[in-house]
Amino acid sequence: MQTLENSILKKTILSAAMLLARNDVEENTDTESVAFTMKVDGVNHPNYHAMIVKEEEDGHEFFSILAYQGEFISQSNLPSIWLSVNASGEGTYAIQKRLNFDGAWALYNDAEGTGFNFFNSDPKVNKGFVSTCGAITISSIDVESRRISGRFQFNAINAGGKTKTISEGTFSNLSYFEQA
Repeated sequence: MQTLENSILKKTILSAAMLLARNDVEENTDTESVAFTMKVDGVNHPNYHAMIVKEEEDGHEFFSILAYQGEFISQSNLPSIWLSVNASGEGTYAIQKRLNFDGAWALYNDAEGTGFNFFNSDPKVNKGFVSTCGAITISSIDVESRRISGRFQFNAINAGGKTKTISEGTFSNLSYFEQA
């Protein structure tokens, strides 16, 4: 059975891959200005690349934020995160245990996550850390220049019961793409 998470993730990955294939689209890679950063279990995690896609599903607007270290197409165990927030404007959105049309959802992976990667949404293969609670705050959206800023924090657990605390997450003035 196709879940909403799998449907949105597959759509987001396809959108991101299509955008990267275009010559006029680049990832947010401005690591000097610390445009996307967070702490994982209290340890700073800087230098993330980010791809943000604004999508619509059943009349609801979603921002899908894919952030990762290394190359987007790699399937390594370098840290990666996917934030999905049902937001048409600024505000704070509760992170749910499951993606729905009323809030936000998050996945985190690293070498301990036993192999989540953006190209395989099979839950038997992807055993990354799934959000249990938290929040994503959208502090600004500039629709003219297509830029977004905000912050996030959440707790997550993997299939083996190991937990991660993601805190002090920020994304600052990152460009986003609208997918029709």
